[in-house]
Amino acid sequence: MTASGPTDGGAEEYDVLVIGAGVNGLGIARDAAHRGLRVIVLEKDDLCSGVSAWSGRLVHGGLRYLEHRGLLATQGRRVWAFVGDPTTLPQWFPGVQSAVVDGDERTITIGAGIPLPERILTNDPILRRFQYTVTGGFFRHHLGTIDVFDLGDGRCLIAYATDAEPDVMALVIGGAAGAGLRELKRQFESGEHDDTASGRA
Repeated sequence: MTASGPTDGGAEEYDVLVIGAGVNGLGIARDAAHRGLRVIVLEKDDLCSGVSAWSGRLVHGGLRYLEHRGLLATQGRRVWAFVGDPTTLPQWFPGVQSAVVDGDERTITIGAGIPLPERILTNDPILRRFQYTVTGGFFRHHLGTIDVFDLGDGRCLIAYATDAEPDVMALVIGGAAGAGLRELKRQFESGEHDDTASGRA
């Protein structure tokens, strides 16, 4: 692609055009630049002034590791009965069209019909912990962890942590995870899962 400079009237060529200088856009630009690509970022406002400026209850341990947490006015056993089932991911995680499980292998299909193979590492109903790793696609390393903590007062805390390389993939999954936790909160607090009250331990 070619872009004209605003002052000199000349043209400069870029490999990557990123629209939006929020945390995701800047992370993508940074990763592309580290790969030796020529990058241009377009932003109509200040850096990180849009969605990135909103509080997402995000624990940030560097670009490689991101964790989102959400407080739900629901018992932990009810939330676990839903999120501990690896086939339910499309019902709450944005961009996932389907999830097929065969033993400890799960294949999710994301937008445009792209399959992404995963391995289930932990599915522990006592700890209420689900861990998986993406085994294909764009990742050099990946570990996803979902924990459900019952607070003993009819509420629970759910945490979704992502550790991934390249760093930008942690940003992509982390951003979607935050939206996924908000969707879980909406579903449970609106009563959509009242029939899961007798679910897993």
